[in-house]
Amino acid sequence: MQANWTRSLLVALRYLAAALGLAVLAFGIGSLNWCRRAGGDVRLVDSQAAQGVLSAGAARVELEPPLPVVIAGYPPQRPEAFRILYPLRARALVVQIDHLKVGLVSIDLLTLPSSLVSDIHGAVEELGLSGLWVSATHSHSSEGGYDRGLLAQLAGTGRYRSEARASVVKAAAEALRQAAAGLAPATLESGEEAFPALVAPRSEGMSPDGRLTRLSFRAQASPIAQVIIFAAHPTLEPRQLDALSPDFPGLFSSQQESGGAGITLFLQGGVGNSVAVAVGDNPWKAPSDFADALEGATRQVQLSPTSSPRVAFSRVSVSLPPADASRLAPKWAWGLASNFVCAAAPSRVEISALQLGPLRLLFLPGEPTSLGAKLLEEESGAQRAIALTNGYIGYLDGPEMVQKRIGESRRQYFEPALLPVLAKAGQLAVKKLAIERTQVH
Repeated sequence: MQANWTRSLLVALRYLAAALGLAVLAFGIGSLNWCRRAGGDVRLVDSQAAQGVLSAGAARVELEPPLPVVIAGYPPQRPEAFRILYPLRARALVVQIDHLKVGLVSIDLLTLPSSLVSDIHGAVEELGLSGLWVSATHSHSSEGGYDRGLLAQLAGTGRYRSEARASVVKAAAEALRQAAAGLAPATLESGEEAFPALVAPRSEGMSPDGRLTRLSFRAQASPIAQVIIFAAHPTLEPRQLDALSPDFPGLFSSQQESGGAGITLFLQGGVGNSVAVAVGDNPWKAPSDFADALEGATRQVQLSPTSSPRVAFSRVSVSLPPADASRLAPKWAWGLASNFVCAAAPSRVEISALQLGPLRLLFLPGEPTSLGAKLLEEESGAQRAIALTNGYIGYLDGPEMVQKRIGESRRQYFEPALLPVLAKAGQLAVKKLAIERTQVH
């Protein structure tokens, strides 16, 4: 009996040794540099422009999340929502001049993956849009489960559910259809003021961007819509809240609409934190209080009319540099983690520029820091860099910040060359806004 026990133990040890050997081999192979790609290959995809009589239409539609649903915005463990505190909405603006018709959608979500944008575009093919921009307000208390990407599910959006994704597509598509159906002759006004007291630094490197940019579309004396660009992280709702909320962007937009300003699309600029707004003796920053402060700031922005408005856009595809997870994982796992990010993240992304009247906007599939947004604007010639649009590849920071491993750069998924690569694409995108019509197949 002793001999049988000894033989069984030896067999078990051999199996264990073999398993450990295979694990070590797999770890070694997985830690090799498999992400061998060069970033910076820039290709023009499309460029169109038109000038003359402007038409605009806008609409908002509520999302119908499949409750209970995971709340996006933070690492695990993520709470589930069983109720809706404030409605989540998709807000759409469609503008047209002559042959050129473009759509812009702002959704009360954490992020907008490119695959979800493709689904929305496919759902409204009948509208004949020349271009479409779908942007997230970045609420950290909104619906999750809409992103099929494994990296996104792990990092912020939670387990994928087809019902959650369908609720987003349905609302965005219906908002676009209603906006297109309501197209009417319109005028365009724009203005910008700085409100540094409303934002605080989110990381080292540069003071936050306190600019509030406003575009207003009107039909005779009646407002149709407005686009508000501001940079403040919507993380004001409690982290363990059991209900869905759009945070301050959704509350602010609803206040503006109730006050007669038209459908209000909120777009995020370079990353900054919202500053606490005191409520009596209570310094806690409620989303509604910050929405009130933002509404007061919006009233101070002086608008100037645009004569003979111009609408133009360009789309540029660019290859990304290798993934780099050295700031995201312990040193022993750098190689394995970088290969995982490389496999999970796209090898190419689209950078696009959109001109609405006098304003040139550069849309980015990620979160530029204040420094990152400033560098991209300077390199490209755009007046505002817009975050979280038509895709998501994480944080975008200046190369020096990434090399120093400080600030939000610690969450960047790619090598320090990422921002220069995107700036190169942005420069081409803004340059091609001057071309009347170019389509590349």
